Amino acid sequence: MSSPLQRILIGSDLSPSSAEALACAARLARAHGAALRLLLVDAPGERGVGWPLFMSVDWEAARAQHHAQLKAQLGSALEAAGAPEAEVCIESGWAPSVLCEQARSWGADLLVLGAGAHSRAAAFFLGSTAEEVLRVAQTSVLVVRGSGEAPLRRVLAATDFSPHSEAAARFARCVSAQEGASLELLHAWPDPGDGGIWSVAAPEERARYRVEREAEALEALAQAAAAAGIAAEATRLLAAAQPAQAICDAAQADGADLIVVGSHGQGRLRDLFLGSTAEKILRRAPCSVAVVRA
Repeated sequence: MSSPLQRILIGSDLSPSSAEALACAARLARAHGAALRLLLVDAPGERGVGWPLFMSVDWEAARAQHHAQLKAQLGSALEAAGAPEAEVCIESGWAPSVLCEQARSWGADLLVLGAGAHSRAAAFFLGSTAEEVLRVAQTSVLVVRGSGEAPLRRVLAATDFSPHSEAAARFARCVSAQEGASLELLHAWPDPGDGGIWSVAAPEERARYRVEREAEALEALAQAAAAAGIAAEATRLLAAAQPAQAICDAAQADGADLIVVGSHGQGRLRDLFLGSTAEKILRRAPCSVAVVRA
């Protein structure tokens, strides 16, 4: 299987969280033979640390000096991550826009961000930059939570049987195989007893619908696993009122290192991987989350 990762872009703000993202990206790059680019977004008009507000200076020269210092720090971060050959870039602008444009123009296969960093350019924490990137990026996005150096041990791939989640399952299979991690394919569907019009139906009608729906879902899950090259026994069906929470709970219970989801699903559970639910997974997940674009 050819690797889906040829170019990896890392967004950094020199925080501990982005250091973990860099360590993870460097590990993936080594495993897949991918090129790395490290990008720091500097806010327009931002002054260097310790510069008095009304100090009379040559701002162009000062900014050039400031960027040189930042590049030195980024170079040290790359050395620490074992990726000294990676390209270093500093751009000015609104962080989500610059990150997404850089990923698009460079042809990145994956954009990697830390889950809890706080940038001087914009807040690199869930609820701002990561979610804004998730909404607009045309590139797959990996948000790293926890240690980036440790290899993957357990990966959960969630599917709604759409083409987008098929791509996510293939991505999960490739990444898990490269690192020797176990992989499980999950499908979460709403139990008819947990609200909706079926909650007011007669018990025997709910039971009949549940059996029929479960059989359909199991068949579709087996087909999705076969299409992605995942063993049939490495699948699980979750009945839950809130699919996003059920996926995160499964990851917590299983000690997963990574959840992989597709974006903008168009399957039976159309809303499962539309932006708001993907963001819920991103916020609630106990581990790293990869949102894969088809």
